[in-house]
This record gives sequence, C-alpha cells and structure tokens, in this order.
Amino acid sequence: MVSHQDFERVSRQVRLTRGRTTISLERIYWQELEDIAHLSGWPMRRLLIAIERECQNALSNEGKKSRFNFSSALRVWVLDRRRR
Repeated sequence: MVSHQDFERVSRQVRLTRGRTTISLERIYWQELEDIAHLSGWPMRRLLIAIERECQNALSNEGKKSRFNFSSALRVWVLDRRRR
C-alpha cells in the first residue's frame, strides 16, 4: 500500500559519467532503485551510470539529442523494468 512518505521528494548528489549532479526522485523510486542495485549486486552509482548510458544510447540510436532530464529518465526506466 502506498503511503504519504512514498511521495516525498528526496534529493541525492551523485557522480555520473558527465560529472556530479543532483537527482530528485520520490522516495518510492529511490527504494526501487536500491532494490534493483542490491539484487544485481551493484553499488547504486554503477546502476545509475548504466541507466544513464542506456538512455544516452537509446536517444542517439533515434537521432535525438543526448541531453535529457535524468530524473524523468530514471522514473521511466524503473517503470519499464517493473513491466517486464
């Protein structure tokens, strides 16, 4: 069951391939990403870098600019993963 805490926005500063950035996501997305990282045996940073590269590759394969809102991309990636 969803609680009001799941909707709280949490910001974390991380270092990705393009440098240090702040990612703001709802707590429920951070929890899901932590679960995925744990199950894969990867540290969170490695998972985030892999997702960043996957998004960049998907955009470049479609001829789109490689700049994108990473917080939005993470939400889409988590949702897509849950659908599989």
